[in-house]
Amino acid sequence: VTGRSSLDANARLPAATTVPVEFTDGSSPSVDDYREAIDLLADDPRIDLVLAAIEPGRDTSDVVQIHQALVGHAVAMSDNGAPRIAFGSITPDDAGDLDGIRDHSAAVRNRRMVLVAPPGSAGAVAGLVGRMTPMDSPTVEPIPMHGIPPSSYRESQLNRLLGPSTNLCVVQQRAGRGVIVLKGIDTTGDQISVTRVADQAIRVTTAGAENFFGRLNSGEARAALRQQLVAQCARMARAGALVPCAAGRDRAFVVDVYSTQQDFAQGIVRIDIAVRPVRSIDYVYATIRVKN
Repeated sequence: VTGRSSLDANARLPAATTVPVEFTDGSSPSVDDYREAIDLLADDPRIDLVLAAIEPGRDTSDVVQIHQALVGHAVAMSDNGAPRIAFGSITPDDAGDLDGIRDHSAAVRNRRMVLVAPPGSAGAVAGLVGRMTPMDSPTVEPIPMHGIPPSSYRESQLNRLLGPSTNLCVVQQRAGRGVIVLKGIDTTGDQISVTRVADQAIRVTTAGAENFFGRLNSGEARAALRQQLVAQCARMARAGALVPCAAGRDRAFVVDVYSTQQDFAQGIVRIDIAVRPVRSIDYVYATIRVKN
């Protein structure tokens, strides 16, 4: 295939330059520009991970405001049945300031926000999470940093950064494992994989319910909707995303579809679903007895 263009040779893009050309007359986007761009992401309900590319020299207060805009967007879309998780990195000024990291994490504290260290590594972590199935945790997973040096916090510092007051997703080198995500958590301390499994349940519920818009609100229709949702949750349970409680007393999920008399008059069908997402092992406590 030979590409053809109707434009003049000097007007075609992309156009090569004979020598390096210095970029001039440019300006960084404002915080309001970021907010406007983030709002445009609401047009696509399929998005499940979001982040903003922020230049390293941006002021910390601006970075926090942009991250707060990401959190607000993620929460609003979750309420609309299109859940997503936001990712952001600490600033270079905060990298060595544990109190600054704590303040940054507190300002964006939400189960839909993942704050990452080192600076500039949010894209790498989001890419790692995006390649994994929702039930898999990024904890101790190796991650390519593409030239970004990993963090180098001491154990005493990690004790502060990995909870309970500060919940940072730290990428650091560990002997015998390479560069890994030490703990895949959001700014509230919850596991990222747990939120992603819950988001998957929201999406399958939304997709299943939308198929019944316009149908008669009869017992048969509600039973059919319940069966479809049970089938979706059972599929997640077979894949290992939903599990019974450790003691085995509670089921992996519960589904109920009903409509009260007032709901019936208003054309409303209500769905109650309880799910138990699988969790990864973050700690192992071992007791060893030595007997003579």
